[in-house]
Amino acid sequence: MLNMLHIQRLRQDPRRAFLLSVLASATLIVLVFMAGIHRIPALNVWKGVPKFEAGNAYALTEKLSRQYPRRMPWRPERKAAAEFLKSHLRSLGYEASSIVFDEIIAGRKIEGLENVYAILPGNQVTDEYVVVLAHYDTTDTTIEGAADDASGVGTVLELARIFKNEKSPRRNLVFLLTDSEEFGAFWGAHQFVARFPHINQVVAAISLDFVAPEKQKSIMVLSDGLKNGYSPLWLRQLAYDSIRAVPFEADETRNILEFIQRAILIPPADHGAFLMAGIPAMNYFGQSEDFSRQMGAIHHTPLDNMDHLRLESFIPYGKAAEILMRSIDALPPLLNSPELRDSDYLKISETHYLKGWASRTIHFLMFFPFLTYVTLLLQDLKKRSRTHIFKVMRNEAKFLALIMTSLLSGYALLRLLPNLKIITKYEMFPATQKSSILYQPEYLALLLIVTFAATVYFLLSRLFASRAEDKLTNPIDVQIRHSLLGVTLGLITFFAFVKNSYLSTLMLMPPAYLWMFMKNNRKFDSRLLNALLFLGGLASFIAICIVLTAIFHIGVFYWYLFLAVSYGLISVYAAVLSLAVITVGIRILRNLVL
Repeated sequence: MLNMLHIQRLRQDPRRAFLLSVLASATLIVLVFMAGIHRIPALNVWKGVPKFEAGNAYALTEKLSRQYPRRMPWRPERKAAAEFLKSHLRSLGYEASSIVFDEIIAGRKIEGLENVYAILPGNQVTDEYVVVLAHYDTTDTTIEGAADDASGVGTVLELARIFKNEKSPRRNLVFLLTDSEEFGAFWGAHQFVARFPHINQVVAAISLDFVAPEKQKSIMVLSDGLKNGYSPLWLRQLAYDSIRAVPFEADETRNILEFIQRAILIPPADHGAFLMAGIPAMNYFGQSEDFSRQMGAIHHTPLDNMDHLRLESFIPYGKAAEILMRSIDALPPLLNSPELRDSDYLKISETHYLKGWASRTIHFLMFFPFLTYVTLLLQDLKKRSRTHIFKVMRNEAKFLALIMTSLLSGYALLRLLPNLKIITKYEMFPATQKSSILYQPEYLALLLIVTFAATVYFLLSRLFASRAEDKLTNPIDVQIRHSLLGVTLGLITFFAFVKNSYLSTLMLMPPAYLWMFMKNNRKFDSRLLNALLFLGGLASFIAICIVLTAIFHIGVFYWYLFLAVSYGLISVYAAVLSLAVITVGIRILRNLVL
């Protein structure tokens, strides 16, 4: 009886109930965090003296970048570069193998693209493979492509020399040079993953992209997969420890930066294709002292040439890669290890990580006050006429369905644009950062999609006009609609959570919480406040747009998203959920702002 009375009081005072839910949520978050935090287990890093010769790697980088410039997939220099790589591997005593594939770039089918690789057989753990790779192609905005990624190729070839000149490793080592990393979202790496006969036995893939131009300050470890996947903790920790063993500065991505990385999952190098396929992988990324100049003035520009590469930068980069390879090779058999592909964690410090279950539970608890608020709204509706509630909700649901159907029709047409030859066709995505296509929106294509979706909405709204009224009649109707939008936003959050709890928390928590403070009345000051809260709900999205555009130079952001959706870089699941969020946003804007 006392509990029922207490619940009744909470219903009558929703602000108190909300504050209590915040307190309960915060308390549980602390408890879950304490239960889920663990110390990172120590792994043995190889203690020998590295044999990596930076001069050899530098010379090979110079030969590839200057004798074979403009290594785009469609140019003869790229084919000549592949022959050079095969010839060099043979000179080291390897049998050079190839995976030849085709790709559609700018509407043209490019045939004879070629991944070049060599295998050094192991003598103990013969059923496991370790891949070390770099890409030898260049984007169309550079000439030599010295840092990105001739430097990685030179490093891989030097590693191939080192291991060939000594007794066999314990595991099979694969030295891979991929084609078309810059086009088709790592298309060469995708082809290797799809067609390498022993791909299910690969226990680690080490991507080398790239030695930093000018003075190298640190080496960053990149761990994000394409659409899904992340580096398992053991591989990532060995990668960091191998850099520190050189010794050199390792740039760690952890806590909030890792949170964002796990949410977005659009990696900048070949390791993403391996992680997408569930294969443990990571990437070494050299960072200059002036990182903004590296990414702005040199990366993917004609200034990415040998004049900006320093011999001394190859020393820590190559030694770290060698130490990592030897450290992995020294590990006990991994194929049947439960930790091999376990990427369900969040690294929060240099020494500690959070278990995946704890991280997901915390994400849920962060939404708990929002769910409490929605529940109280629904409870408050019980005092209203059930018939009236259903009438208003049914009417609002029709408008949500009309908008969502219209947006889905636009999305369907958007996915068809390349095949309809309305926009140029690519395999998965055009060239990466600074490619001219990313800076040249095709406004007719944009207008076509907007017009088509608007036309579908117009026709559907006329068809159902007699059964769906969009007139605001009284505050009670607004409250009912507000409650329905809260429930809808909660359902979207749930489905987003199932796919990626990091993304749902990053993108949906701001709009969910700011929505709670929107006013239901029609006064001007309330609508102005609602407008500000509505814009605040876009904060995470706007921040990500700014960061990706300013730092990674992905062009005009709305055009980047347009292409990412059209070519399938953004999954259907994520795209549909995004359209659902837009649908709710439109109704919130209509009901509470306009």
